[in-house]
Amino acid sequence: LGTSGAGLYKSLDSGYTWNPAGLSGSKIVSVAVDADDPDFIYAATEMEVWVSNNAGANWFDTGLTGVTIYAIALDQAGNPYAGTNNGIYWIASSGWEHLALTGDAVTAVSAHPTEPGWIYAGAVDGLRSSRNYGQTWIAAPFQLAGVPVAGISFDPSDPANAKFDVTIDV
Repeated sequence: LGTSGAGLYKSLDSGYTWNPAGLSGSKIVSVAVDADDPDFIYAATEMEVWVSNNAGANWFDTGLTGVTIYAIALDQAGNPYAGTNNGIYWIASSGWEHLALTGDAVTAVSAHPTEPGWIYAGAVDGLRSSRNYGQTWIAAPFQLAGVPVAGISFDPSDPANAKFDVTIDV
């Protein structure tokens, strides 16, 4: 659980109790846990992406700099993607690299849970998707063109059915 100034908290009993899990004093904007290794956690503040490989006992700055971070997500292989004020970044063998969508404010990012290489990027002006690990992108679907996307999730009982949390200014 990311907080707005008290760092991370975790629960080991389905949410009945919560204990501090590091980054005390930080505003956490996004959290991603590796589905295959829940000790591996990424936490994003607006200016840094942190990683823990021991369930939050220790945290390390991953070195993403020079951008405002809005979202973090992991694909099926555990590769992290960061949505920023300058598109999407991902960690390659040499560290963080700009992947795509230069100049776009990517406010939400998610990897499809059952389709390797499928990545979704929610932006302030709609949704983008890639089916080849972010090498090429398309705007989709047309119903969300121009609509700010704040979150993306998948129905665990029907992964083909993506849910998009949209923000509409009235």
